Amino acid sequence: MERELDQDKIREILLAGTDRIISTRCPGELSTVGADDSFRADRHPHREILFILHGESLFMLNGFVYRAAPGTAFLLDKWETHSYGYRKADRDLLHLWLHFNEDRMYGSVAHVGCAGQYHPAGSHMYFNKDLKQLINRRWDMLVKIGESPVETKNLLIKPPLDIILEEFAMFRFGLIDYPEENTSDIIVFLRNYIHNTNGRNCSLENLEKLSGYSRFHLSRLFREHNGKTIGEYIDEVRLHFTREALKRGLKQKEIASELGFSSPGTFWSWLHKHKNG
Repeated sequence: MERELDQDKIREILLAGTDRIISTRCPGELSTVGADDSFRADRHPHREILFILHGESLFMLNGFVYRAAPGTAFLLDKWETHSYGYRKADRDLLHLWLHFNEDRMYGSVAHVGCAGQYHPAGSHMYFNKDLKQLINRRWDMLVKIGESPVETKNLLIKPPLDIILEEFAMFRFGLIDYPEENTSDIIVFLRNYIHNTNGRNCSLENLEKLSGYSRFHLSRLFREHNGKTIGEYIDEVRLHFTREALKRGLKQKEIASELGFSSPGTFWSWLHKHKNG
């Protein structure tokens, strides 16, 4: 689908910036469709931003459903419940995801084909730290001001967000160079996917389907570049989530569900085995 979409159109959408920002502090108009069982929920201890490049769908944030159309940006704060993955009704979509790790912010594009199946489209981009600091500072201000006119809130967050979109457009179309990662794109994809999903649905079978590479190739590359197995990295991510979740008072059942364990008992056995990791 991405090949069929005019590349100039993608650049035009990125450079035009956001025309609609939706967050808990900047709610937009709701869809007429309510949240139902077709929306799988996710939450995690890091921020994310979803920017719609192509196609229309629905997105769930904190139990409310919104129309996701090109030019729309969704601000997903720490621990806010939002859509996980894509639904079977989703197709022909191109989404830019901006992820906030502890020390970095990076952008990646997801191409959603038929029945919610998706895969990465193009290289990841790691932004300069000053851009992450800028957007985080404005986002924190947005949280603090509470009840204020939507125009005031958008004035805070739209300018830095548009700068990030412009940087991504320039990177994507070869107008600027950013320092390259020392690892291959597929390993960057695996590491980021595991981090952003809290290690949920990260079986070798699923990673194989998402990446298009055999599980044996993925396992070998991952160990070569990271000095640990995929399973060991998944455990690290899950332990970090568990520590943060316990600080917030999440119950064992909730944590087990977020991490993809089949039952609280299975989670507890895993935690007992790895708690000193």
